[in-house]
Amino acid sequence: MVDGEQPVPMREEPASQHPGFLGVVVILARRWRWLIRVPTATVIVASVLLFLTPNRYTASARIVPETRTVGGQLATVAALAGVPLSTACSPQLPQFYADLLRSRPILNEVLTVKYALPNSGKIESDSASLLDFLRIEGKSLEERLTEGRKTLLSDLDVNVDPRTGVISLAVESRSPYLSAEITNEFVRQLLVFNRDSRQSQARARRIFIERRLGDAQRELAEAESGLRAFLERNRQYRDSPALLFEEGRLERGLQVARQLYLDLRQQLDAARIAEADDIPALTIIERAVPPTEKSGPMRRRIVTVVAVLSVVAAALAAVLYESNRARLRRGLPQLAAELRPHLPKVLAGGL
Repeated sequence: MVDGEQPVPMREEPASQHPGFLGVVVILARRWRWLIRVPTATVIVASVLLFLTPNRYTASARIVPETRTVGGQLATVAALAGVPLSTACSPQLPQFYADLLRSRPILNEVLTVKYALPNSGKIESDSASLLDFLRIEGKSLEERLTEGRKTLLSDLDVNVDPRTGVISLAVESRSPYLSAEITNEFVRQLLVFNRDSRQSQARARRIFIERRLGDAQRELAEAESGLRAFLERNRQYRDSPALLFEEGRLERGLQVARQLYLDLRQQLDAARIAEADDIPALTIIERAVPPTEKSGPMRRRIVTVVAVLSVVAAALAAVLYESNRARLRRGLPQLAAELRPHLPKVLAGGL
């Protein structure tokens, strides 16, 4: 320092301050190229990705469990037999069918059924399973089915209206025709399960009653034979209190066996009618048809949202950078000095 020269104090750079409204406007005006380039590049990348994303189509169907009413002949036979068919034919809860649509047996059937899709206005002569359409890979069929169920469940949407009990089923895929075919196949498999399970229950009831009727018929024949043999051996049984008591016991046994046999005959007739009954327990309100409009992706909406968010992010980044530029310039050399001892010599030389 030269004698007589006053020392010049070091001017400290002001700490970062929050810019006001005008400061933000100045920063954005200064960084206008940034505000154009970043959103433009982001929108271009998003547009390319959305263009490469295939369209998705959703087909839907609606069904409702129907309350089955018992017809005249079946109601008459059931009333004579004393069988409460109103209880046997009560409808299942809608949530039961909704859960049934997501069950493994129905999913496996939907995955393995052959589907034929339109091609240039004609139906292809060869068909393929849904596992092939979805390109599910696996070492065995079980592995493919496991992965296929996961994929199918992600594309399946089942809702139940608690007020009306209507079940809404929707399936999404890349093909509108395939979406409709899969949805209708779900409905068909549900009807098949409902029909088979109902018929199997009626068949099991009929078989049980037939076996019990055979036993009752043998018991009735034994009771009749016993009473006939007693009467043949004791023609004057009315003069003996012991024989009269024995005749009353055999007669009561015969009446019980005869009444049991008649009841079982009536129940067997009711069971046979119930087994042959084909009244559906599910009503199809709407079958699935190929949708004419895609359900996704919503490219225009997504690009608009991406553009707005990228503009906001770019503006925020510009304001933060300009507000803290002085701090960043001071902090980077200090950070480099702190990291240099911990880095190899090759990298430390660059710092």
